Amino acid sequence: MRCDEDCRTAGFGKTERPVGWEGNGELVMTGLMRHCSRGNPQPTDRPRLTLLNHSFTLDFVVLCRSQDEAERVLQWLQQWTRQAGLRLHSEKTRIVDVTLPGGFDFLGYHFAQGQKRPRAKSLGKFKDAVRAKTRRANGHSLSSIILDLNRTLQGWFAYFQHSHRFTFTTLDGWIRMRLRSTLRHRHGRRGRGRGGDHNRWPNAFFATQGLFSLTEAHAVARQSSRR
Repeated sequence: MRCDEDCRTAGFGKTERPVGWEGNGELVMTGLMRHCSRGNPQPTDRPRLTLLNHSFTLDFVVLCRSQDEAERVLQWLQQWTRQAGLRLHSEKTRIVDVTLPGGFDFLGYHFAQGQKRPRAKSLGKFKDAVRAKTRRANGHSLSSIILDLNRTLQGWFAYFQHSHRFTFTTLDGWIRMRLRSTLRHRHGRRGRGRGGDHNRWPNAFFATQGLFSLTEAHAVARQSSRR
């Protein structure tokens, strides 16, 4: 969903009972989210719920322009879910101002202060995957390590490319540090890559080795979106 620039408040929730899909494959809550996003839901706008054997629990976000609007929508959602035989999760349903610190997590992202970044759990899993491929005692050649690592970087970026740009510059530096540590180990030195290692293996060195750059990929993606 997208909102106007003056959208400040996000109400989000989770149903406690699984719901099904419409026969044509359209998510049953689409109509609900469409009407709520307009800030003026009507009782007659309830979408049909079709109970199927294959069910799921629904997470959703509703964007509003004010606290009052968000509270009205939340009241309507509570009424609608009761009538549909559902219930909003009391601990995971709340109203937050996305322009302030704190924010909320949704679909792997963290939304706060007008920005979105990978949530802490998503970032942790990504770093664990990179660590597994860049161990200092890795016996493979640097080109093989980078080839394997690039698959992880490209797949992760494909999903998280909408994050704030500082996300990628920070991660690129951390990834190169991991690779410098591996090269340092092969030269009989202990510890992580630092100091003179940046001169011995500068950023350009890893670029010539074919290392996927999250920062450059993000810049290209932004340029493409502006055309």
